Amino acid sequence: MQHLSQLSLTVSSQKTPVSPVAKKRLNLLRKLELQIQAAEAELRDEEFLEEIRKWVRGEDGEREQVTEIHR
Repeated sequence: MQHLSQLSLTVSSQKTPVSPVAKKRLNLLRKLELQIQAAEAELRDEEFLEEIRKWVRGEDGEREQVTEIHR
């Protein structure tokens, strides 16, 4: 109990909702950035690999994050 009296409360800000148009714009910007990175890798004669993370359910039913590499 002594430790609880030493703590102070702060106001947390709630996340502001993002409009569907703003979500589409952010997604477009991510895709354009990806294309720029691929073009720069092509100029340097390097192979561009994209890491995609997704959640899948294993055989035991537990969700786990998997990273896939795409060209």
